[in-house]
Amino acid sequence: MELLTRRQWTLGLAATAFKARATESQVLRTQVAGEWCFVKFPHGHSNGQAVLTLHGAGEWVNETSSSWETQPGATRLMNALLDAGYVVAQSNSAARHGNGMWGNRDTQATTAAFLGWLSSEHGLRRVHAVAVSAGNLILVNLLLGTRAKFESAIMLAPCLSLESEYKCPGGVNRVKTIAEAYHFEPKSGCPGDPEADRAFLKATAEDDPLRRVERLDDERIRTAFGSTRWMAAYETHDPRVPPAENLLPFTARLNRAGVPLKILPMEAETHGSQELFVRSVATILAFI
Repeated sequence: MELLTRRQWTLGLAATAFKARATESQVLRTQVAGEWCFVKFPHGHSNGQAVLTLHGAGEWVNETSSSWETQPGATRLMNALLDAGYVVAQSNSAARHGNGMWGNRDTQATTAAFLGWLSSEHGLRRVHAVAVSAGNLILVNLLLGTRAKFESAIMLAPCLSLESEYKCPGGVNRVKTIAEAYHFEPKSGCPGDPEADRAFLKATAEDDPLRRVERLDDERIRTAFGSTRWMAAYETHDPRVPPAENLLPFTARLNRAGVPLKILPMEAETHGSQELFVRSVATILAFI
């Protein structure tokens, strides 16, 4: 399909305005804030709302495709959203090969710029978020920094604690990639000791969502998260993102502040499994 520039697109363009051959969904690929992004428009009636997908480590967007277009579970969810009339959008968000950059300032800035572009160029002001794994770090940091607003937020296998990941759960070397993302020299290799590593604590102090939330009073939590509807699906024995150190304390803190967060556990010992995506399709469509 021929790629169109952003000036050739608006939500109200008639089908004859498209230079590309008609397909099931019309696709725009472009760069915003220096990062490759894609926007898929439903082939039928659009409801004027967008779903922003926020990816974690090991996922990507480039000038020809993205992980959400090639992974079966994610593709099924994306196609269901398109069929329901939602625009689906994703930015590479300053991620690098093998490193989702852990919600750092670059990922926040490029994602915020993409949201502004969706609003100014396409009139998409009602946006929902579907965040996967470390993409949830971007999601929460954007809301804490008042850099975005989401109608609803769906968290899949959510990573919400850099401290937890620094300890290398599941035997995966997170020390290396977190240090790369936050530009510091770690005290030791994997597993890291987040409580004793001063360089880690200093570099991530303002960007570790769970630590940030735990410092806030109830009113500030309601201000940051209260206008968004929340749901999360996760594997109960996730070896790489332990729920007891990520989703469960985050949920408890929001609930204590009066912000409800619906959680859907799946008995499994995987992380970000395709089954989790597939099981969540109908629930996500009903929720948003």
